[in-house]
Amino acid sequence: MLPSTVLTTKELLLQIPFNADLPRHNDVDWLLRAALVEGVKIVFVPDAEPLIVWHIDSNRLRISSSSDWRYSLGWIERSRSQVTPRAYASFLLIWVSGTAARGKSWKPFWILPWKALAKGQPGLMDFLAHFVIWLVPSKLRRTISVFVDPIKTKRAQTLRF
Repeated sequence: MLPSTVLTTKELLLQIPFNADLPRHNDVDWLLRAALVEGVKIVFVPDAEPLIVWHIDSNRLRISSSSDWRYSLGWIERSRSQVTPRAYASFLLIWVSGTAARGKSWKPFWILPWKALAKGQPGLMDFLAHFVIWLVPSKLRRTISVFVDPIKTKRAQTLRF
């Protein structure tokens, strides 16, 4: 989720401001805190058409391209009471795993599944994603996604209300 995709009121943003002290995950952190406000409803728009266009400058340093998996692990540990056990496990096995794999440190490869099992409720797809992230080269994953993305888009269109 990108902050630029959030459609909300000025009043809610003033009531629940983004946490400027978080160098990472401030968008999801805001969403979790805003969801606690009475009367606030989170709705994801299932539309095949883009709502925004995000230009990714591949040569630009971004916080999201760092391999500091320990920060993400610490954030989800602190936020665990705000997420379901399933979301906790998925965050570990997909987000934290992807961040750690960029750093090529194999320690989290073993630690993250154990944490997900001990404190969360991982699904089969979470484990599959974890192993694919670590064992399938990123170039091959990008090639495969070219074929998988149209299938996911078509499936999302059939789920419309």
